Formats: sequence, C-alpha cells, structure tokens
Amino acid sequence: MKSIFFTVLAILFCASSVWAAKEVAQPFSLERYGSLKRIIQEKDLDGVVSLEEALAGPHVYAVGMIAGAAGEITVIDGDASLNYGKSGIGNPVTEIRKGDEAALLIVAHVGRWRTVPIPENMTEVELHGFVLEEARKSGVNTREPFPFLIEGTIRKLVWSVLDGTDPELTRQTHQLFFRKLVGYRAEANAVLLGFYPAELQSELAWPGEWWHVHVLFRNEKTTGHVNAFSVEKGALLRLPARLQPELREDNERASIIAPRRGTRP
Repeated sequence: MKSIFFTVLAILFCASSVWAAKEVAQPFSLERYGSLKRIIQEKDLDGVVSLEEALAGPHVYAVGMIAGAAGEITVIDGDASLNYGKSGIGNPVTEIRKGDEAALLIVAHVGRWRTVPIPENMTEVELHGFVLEEARKSGVNTREPFPFLIEGTIRKLVWSVLDGTDPELTRQTHQLFFRKLVGYRAEANAVLLGFYPAELQSELAWPGEWWHVHVLFRNEKTTGHVNAFSVEKGALLRLPARLQPELREDNERASIIAPRRGTRP
C-alpha cells in the first residue's frame, strides 16, 4: 500500500514539474555574449562573438558594443545598424562585414509581439514600472532578462555612440575611460529596443541604468545607446507574446539565458 502511495506522489510531482516548466517558458529565446561587468573590471574589449554567427536566424533583435568599444550595434527584426564613433555620430553602416565582432551582444528571437498603447506621457521612471506590469500580463517571466520595443514620439532623448577608450585617462584612473559622442533631441520619432536585465543587471546594463536600451532613427538608420528619455502618450510598447497554437512550430525553442564565450556566470 505504501509503495502505491509513494508512486502516486511521484507521478503527481513529475506532472506538476512539467506543468511548471511549461508555465515559466518565455515567449522568446535570448542569448548573451560577453559581460559589461567583465569588460569594466578587466578592461577587456576584445570581440567575443562573430556578428555573422550571433545574428543568424529569423526575427532577430539585438543590442551591443562593437569590439574595441568602437561603436554601437542595433538589430531590429534582422535589419542591422552599426554606428562607429570614428565616423561621427550620424554615419551608420547597415551591412555586417566578414570578421565584425562584438565585445558585448544581447540577442533575442521574437516571433510575435503584443502591442500596448502608452496611456499618458511618461518619464523613464514611470515607464519602468509600466513595462514590468505589462510584461507580466504578456506571460513574460520578469525575473529573467527580456526584450521590449517602444515606437513613437520620444522626448528629451540623450543618446551616445562609443568611440574607443582614452588610454591616458585609463592609465591615470586605473579604470576604463570610454570616449563617447553624445547627441540630444528634444523630440524624435524613433524606435527604442531595450533589454530588461533582471538579475543580470551588472552583466547586461551600464552602471546606474535600469536596462540596456538603443535607439534607431528609422529614416536615418542612425543608432546609439540611450542614456535618458521620456515617452509621449500614444507611443506603442511592444512585448514578446506567445505564438498562437496554430502558428507554433513543432520545434519551438524555449527561453535560453545562456552565456557564450567570454561570459562568466
């Protein structure tokens, strides 16, 4: 009798474990290459992944740092924009060249998005809470990193493009001193691609920032890292959404938060 009782318990436990695993599976896949924490602490700006390799596949969304802190990388649905600081703040490259590498890259594959109109003007502080609340409604596990998009009118936008480091200041301060080109727009019609880092804050986000966000000015294809912004009522927040059953592929990938070469757990 006891053996039957424990057998039933084991079956129930396994069933509940499978159910829980299905519940927490993210509606996207995510990979990270490199670590900002390691870059800053070890002053290591070497490339950790080939862009050709990391950005392969459908529905790719990515932000990152070009090897050597030479510039910024933004990819929206497979369309890449690379901005090299040495070329100025507004001279992007839209073609990935053979041998191009990233020192840091966060990549998501998102097949479907849920769109939520932003109901009022919001500061970045207010938007932070709104994004988390709506992400939970979309079935996103906010204890893990996830991507989001914002499209529409962006206000008080401060953005920057890396242009390598300053060796002399780095030597004097014993810390990496990044050179940056900084831009400001009081108002812009743009797309923001962000990654909420969750428990990987120090790995994926710059010190003092809640998330890692890049801007893409659609008409110009210019991109850069976002340092500060606010959004206007009517802008659209997009969050990963679960595929409809009829759209799911048999081999639909579960969420992956997997460090790659050059990344420490």
